[in-house]
Amino acid sequence: MDEEWLPQHYYAALEIDAATILPALRQLLVPATPASNGFYELIVMHDLAASLIQGCAELGVVTYALSWWCHVTPTNQALYGCPHGFGGPPTHEGHFCECGQYPDYEILAPRSGWPASPQAIALLCAEQLQQAIAQKLPFEPFFRPCLAIGLCLAVPATWAYAR
Repeated sequence: MDEEWLPQHYYAALEIDAATILPALRQLLVPATPASNGFYELIVMHDLAASLIQGCAELGVVTYALSWWCHVTPTNQALYGCPHGFGGPPTHEGHFCECGQYPDYEILAPRSGWPASPQAIALLCAEQLQQAIAQKLPFEPFFRPCLAIGLCLAVPATWAYAR
């Protein structure tokens, strides 16, 4: 995400509170599988996504987009015809495949402008994405129970994801 899209005071607040936020964020995201380096895209099982988005928001961290990953396991291959994508990190039971052919969900900036508080910004974004998970995703023609969700977090570029 272009760091110009969210207000600069959001990133400045994260940097100021990094010593508190970063360890809590790492602990919250233990169930996630990084798609690459950093916090850009962290893959989580569908049933955990809404609560992890909320947890990030409560820390003042914005989740700005959702992407789709097929969780390829022997069971999912038999039930759902996996894989539905290409490449990806391993899991304990198989691996993830990125489903770039499915549209990402991205937050929309508020017409009235961003709130002053980073936490308020994060909660506003969380509400949009949680609503998409609950009310839109189950009705998408591409939806399959094997889909996992990639959470895209807006954090300073200097923050490294480490387990």
